[in-house]
Amino acid sequence: GMMPPPGQQDSRRSIAAKLSQAEAKIDSMRNRERDLLKQVYDLQELLRKREEDVRILEDRQMLPEDDPNLEELEEEKKLLMEEEKKDEQNDNIIEGLIR
Repeated sequence: GMMPPPGQQDSRRSIAAKLSQAEAKIDSMRNRERDLLKQVYDLQELLRKREEDVRILEDRQMLPEDDPNLEELEEEKKLLMEEEKKDEQNDNIIEGLIR
């Protein structure tokens, strides 16, 4: 078979390299997304437990003044959700580049 001219070979090689870089990036973003989802899930669980604790305390009418921990958890959850949105946008950008 005829070898393609060297220039064409190079550009093909660089496209393949870019593609595998993009794929590696997508993989790592997917892993990151999975980690974030797990963190969100764990936080939601924690929050649910805290809300249960608060309910129990309310039942006993021994509610502490606004529990700062609960607010902190809400804040953290919000940050994680934003982070996740950003990751999703990045995913879309990368997939757009590959197509």
